[in-house]
Amino acid sequence: MKYLPQGIIVDHKLFSFADFLLQMARMFQLIFIKQINSRIFTIIMVTLVCFIHSNLYDQNIIEPDTCVSAIDFTKQENNQTCKDKLEETYKIEFYNYYQCMIIMLMGYTISIVSSLTFGSLIKVFKNEHRNGWHSAGVSYWSVVIVRLIDFTILALHATALIYFLIDHTFIDDGYFNWYRFANFFLFVWMFFFYIQSVGQLFSVVFSNNFEVALAIAGISYAPLDFNNGYFFPYNYIYNSSSKMISDIVGTKIIRNGLINAFYGIDQCEPNQISSVLLDNEINQETVYTDLYKILINSIALRILTLFLLMTKFQSWKFPSKKLSKTSNITELSEIDYDNSNNKSIQTLIQSNERIKLEDETEFEKFSKNKIIIAWRSLSLFNSGSYLELRSALKLEEPKYILRNLNGQFRFGTLNALMGTSGAGKTSLLKVLNGRDKTRLSSETKFYLSKFTPLRTCYITQEISSHLTPGLTAQQSLIYASKLKNLGESIDHKNNALSMLKELEIIDTADTLVDKCSGGQRKRLALALELMSLRMPNFICIDEPTSGLDSNSAEVIISCLRKMSHKHNITIVAAIHQPNTEMLMFFDQIYILSRGGVCIFSGPPSQISDHLHQVSTDHDNNDEKFAVEEIMKYSSLNHSDPQIKTLSDSTNQSTISNELEDHLMTDTQYVLDGPHANRTRFSLRSVVILIQRQFYFYIGNLMSRFFILWFICFSVVNGFILKNLTNPNMIFLSGCMSLDEDLSNCNRSEDERTNLLLNCHYIHHCQDSLGIIACIFFVAMFVSQRKLFKIEHRNGWYSSGAFYLSKAVCEMLIALPVIVLFPIAVDIYYPIRSYVWYYMIMIIILPMIAFQGVSYALSILFGSNPLNLYISIPALLLLSISSIMTPHGISHYAFKLITTFNIFRYQIEAIYFLVYGFGRCGHREIQVLLYRIGLTHDEQFYHSIMMTAINAILYQTIALSLFCFYHNPFQNRRKRIERIEYRNQRKLPSNVMIPGLSCSNNFIIRQIQV
Repeated sequence: MKYLPQGIIVDHKLFSFADFLLQMARMFQLIFIKQINSRIFTIIMVTLVCFIHSNLYDQNIIEPDTCVSAIDFTKQENNQTCKDKLEETYKIEFYNYYQCMIIMLMGYTISIVSSLTFGSLIKVFKNEHRNGWHSAGVSYWSVVIVRLIDFTILALHATALIYFLIDHTFIDDGYFNWYRFANFFLFVWMFFFYIQSVGQLFSVVFSNNFEVALAIAGISYAPLDFNNGYFFPYNYIYNSSSKMISDIVGTKIIRNGLINAFYGIDQCEPNQISSVLLDNEINQETVYTDLYKILINSIALRILTLFLLMTKFQSWKFPSKKLSKTSNITELSEIDYDNSNNKSIQTLIQSNERIKLEDETEFEKFSKNKIIIAWRSLSLFNSGSYLELRSALKLEEPKYILRNLNGQFRFGTLNALMGTSGAGKTSLLKVLNGRDKTRLSSETKFYLSKFTPLRTCYITQEISSHLTPGLTAQQSLIYASKLKNLGESIDHKNNALSMLKELEIIDTADTLVDKCSGGQRKRLALALELMSLRMPNFICIDEPTSGLDSNSAEVIISCLRKMSHKHNITIVAAIHQPNTEMLMFFDQIYILSRGGVCIFSGPPSQISDHLHQVSTDHDNNDEKFAVEEIMKYSSLNHSDPQIKTLSDSTNQSTISNELEDHLMTDTQYVLDGPHANRTRFSLRSVVILIQRQFYFYIGNLMSRFFILWFICFSVVNGFILKNLTNPNMIFLSGCMSLDEDLSNCNRSEDERTNLLLNCHYIHHCQDSLGIIACIFFVAMFVSQRKLFKIEHRNGWYSSGAFYLSKAVCEMLIALPVIVLFPIAVDIYYPIRSYVWYYMIMIIILPMIAFQGVSYALSILFGSNPLNLYISIPALLLLSISSIMTPHGISHYAFKLITTFNIFRYQIEAIYFLVYGFGRCGHREIQVLLYRIGLTHDEQFYHSIMMTAINAILYQTIALSLFCFYHNPFQNRRKRIERIEYRNQRKLPSNVMIPGLSCSNNFIIRQIQV
């Protein structure tokens, strides 16, 4: 054997053109066939928002004639009155808003979509690359090219929306101008290419947590949007460093190209030029050549992304230093096992062993071998129905998951639910836990123990969803004990240590749950559910041995057996392929075949006798061979004759007279079956959840990073906005005497522009903060939704308790932003020193509304990250665009949007702080406030009141959706009663009323008077 000082060298596969073509075909199929629903949703959402956005403006915003002489810019070619000039100025501004909002929507959407689509594939590519499937370059470039094709289609769609929603053919005398359309498409495509590079970079940097990558990609687009020049023209940026940043970012080039595509192409005569191009300092000669800056930025970002990707894939081959052949033994120190501390812990645990009450001990003896749950004629359809009861006997060719199952489980037993993949093991576990009731046939009957209520618990195969990251094993159990034993006077710490000892994982007490091994995590998930003084008496566990070696799997099963027998708990574990030794731990085996039929139910020792009905092989007497043989039968379809024989035999033995007698003695028929766990709202639960939530934020690395990113970026974002403005613009009061004509044109262009820029500054401060906050709240809410579903389903707490604790915790996290952001963006201190203080008070209520909107979107679209993170900018930018049009002149159909707009009232309140309350003198009005319909200072208090109403409204909507979604109506008994009542109303009546009866032979008689 040869000594390898550098260890085993992995030769990664080099770039191959054949691999590249194969991967391209694979990506085409994935993106354009498998994920077609996401593509359609994206296009529909973008189209809907752009359609509503375009209808907020009049079609005549493209009518102004902006051409002036190219020789003497001050000379107007058309005679205009002052009023006409003001109207054209407003139309130009609105067209600017029209383009700006569509670009903003597409920017946030492309940044998030590119991060999601690339980030979701990185782990797959990493494993394939490590196993020698293809090179890192093949993975990267195949995705990039296919995604470029996808984005090209989306860019073409966005260009068509820009061009046709506001009919640009009007300026070309009703003809479609291909050159103008091509210019729009060129700059939109380059914009998509650039933003895609940004999104893919974040997906690689945060590849370990793609949800964080999505959120940060969305949040980080904000500075690119600030510097595109729509709201803050480059020539009005005051700070030189901000100008340099704008030059580096380069998004103003896209804006210049889009403005030129409308105002610079086929608009003016050869000796004329558009005044809009002059005002924005857009040079038509360099508008195309400047695109090289976008190209350089995009290529640099993509090279950096590829470099980071190859680093993560470990594609680089660097010679490592030789390892030292000798070790300094003198440096090794003796291990201190700290035996004394271990003894003290053992003593502490032993002193708190759970002592069973006499009644509990007597009930365990009484209930031994008694049935806790039974089911007869259980059939499960593949789809649910709320409007009718479906019979498994009357339907023609019904699609089943489970077919005519009969069985029962007894108190204090460990039961194995076995079968091939797709046999219906998980579906049966869910049914036994009170779920999927609308998919059951009308013949299904449940029998529950008449001696004690059924307390169910379900442990999923995905154990990570049961554990709270950032907590140690001991902390997790302590909080579980507190939540499950509200009002009980017990020592939660000793209770947790006792359970850890009982499950033989006491050594993990101070270990973070993320660092525990797979077997330890599975036992820890079981311990969490057993922390209640009134333990669940019926526990279903899905695949407890998956992903474990044989020794670890045997330890898990032995622990389950010990707990079931010691605490009189019925445990049902779905096992895929156990060995014979492990199978002997179980008291009863329930085996399903493909198609959802039961082919064996009984002790494992009876399997060989059961197989004699279909096989005469004498080797079946061997227990090991019998287990393997029956697992082979379980892979056969339900229509196989041998499977029918085994199934019929099992059903006959299950519903034998002796067992039916026990069934009637031990249980009672319950039409609704097992009930789902429901826990009432408790403020104690809220307090405990808040404490646990902060341990999660502190202990989990990604949560800490994301919270820090949210706080720091929000404040830095405020400083970026502040440096884009001229601080002297705040001294313009915008006041006008009532004796003047409101349509006078005596104001200078700089004065009017600075007033407009101040308006843009107020809008953008609140808009950007709202978008960043919403993305933050969504990411935080979705991150723990799986944990909530499991704990809520197992009866830890109510949905309202979780919602309230989550809302309180995240509002406390947002408090630094609420305080620091107004300070960062305050440019009004020289004229009004109190603005920042009142802005803090004003921002609190909209932040609550943002949280409610975010939670509502998470509830509606949380199952699909792409749809969720597209809906956020779509909804928020729709709200932003609607406030660009004053409420008084909005179309009637959109007044409701502006009435409950989450941005409108806080912006109006800030307008009052800056321009209202005596800013103008006697017989003067403030032009900006007058323009948007704010004529009295008392409207400030109305704005505050409406902000509070919005906060309550959106939180109420989110809470209602949350409770409705996680407390579905599945009361089978009441549903059956309603359906039967409705069906009886439809039946013909057999009641005979004297004098109103008739015969089949009608005789018409003529009555003479």
